[in-house]
Amino acid sequence: FARLVDQVGGAEARRIREATTTAYFTTTMRDAFEEYCDHAASHVEPRTVEDYRRIWERYLTEFDFMPIEGMTRRDVEKWVTSLRSRETMLSISARRKDPQAEPVFLSPKTIRNAHGLLSSVLALQVERHVIGVNPAYGVAMPRQRRRRQPVFLTVGQLKKLIECTREDCRLLVRFLAGTGLRWSEATQLQPRDIDFSSRPAVIHVSRAWKKQGTGFVVGAPKSPASVRDVSMPDSLSRDVREACAGKRPDDLVFPSSEGLRMRDSWFHQRIWQPAVTRAGLDPRPRVHDLRHTHASMLIAAGVPLPYIQRRLGHENISTTVDTYGHLAPDAGRVAAAATETMMAELDEQRA
Repeated sequence: FARLVDQVGGAEARRIREATTTAYFTTTMRDAFEEYCDHAASHVEPRTVEDYRRIWERYLTEFDFMPIEGMTRRDVEKWVTSLRSRETMLSISARRKDPQAEPVFLSPKTIRNAHGLLSSVLALQVERHVIGVNPAYGVAMPRQRRRRQPVFLTVGQLKKLIECTREDCRLLVRFLAGTGLRWSEATQLQPRDIDFSSRPAVIHVSRAWKKQGTGFVVGAPKSPASVRDVSMPDSLSRDVREACAGKRPDDLVFPSSEGLRMRDSWFHQRIWQPAVTRAGLDPRPRVHDLRHTHASMLIAAGVPLPYIQRRLGHENISTTVDTYGHLAPDAGRVAAAATETMMAELDEQRA
């Protein structure tokens, strides 16, 4: 109770104490969170539990000494309201350097993630009959901002972008556009993962960089469907094979200058952004848009969406359809022709 007073003040602490049904506090929200982490560790990756801890430390420590029975819907709603006016750490850092810069506040997605964790912690306590209801369930969330639309580059734009990329990184840009691999998969690729004897050459995707704590470790790709074989066009295969010449089987195909993991932040700032500027591309694509561009070119060539799903390593076909379905060439014409045949048969039966 003394810790709660320090955290929320005497009046609020007394209100919370009076709202509880026990004479003393047996389970705090911090206790409940630790219990949830122990529960989650039995079925999620260690990285996920680390993410939970990071989210809690950033956005939920104000509930640490709150008794589990004292949590109310009003507490949750006030907390969500406070998050909407909280500035991001990157924005705070940027405004220290430039006081004139506009502040950037937490995104609706970040708030939703924090609320989702809080709700899950409380839901476990409901399941274990510690509390009767989950006060976070059904609390209205800020509306999601409009999602940034993918940028699909034309062949001419992609060619211009590659020409404007620093020479020692051009192959990586071509590789990402020519295979559709994710950044974390491509930058973990090793010569032993590529079967150059196959025609066409085949990449066996089975590993990716995974964030853990303050660093990165080698782990499985994003999902079980991401473990896959991806064919490589001959023109790209020849250049990748040349890049692998002299490397050991477990070296990185696309390493940093020190032979280590190529950091995406370094590549974005030092290589990608200058190349996009020199190429004069508008809207400005992200590195991930090379993956979108790869998919769009497959669709333009008439490749079926289920194959594209497997090639990209999407867990569900709905992801592929939602992202790229509108690009399918002549989809409207084909649908109209198919229904026209059906309607003609129906008219014949009526006659």
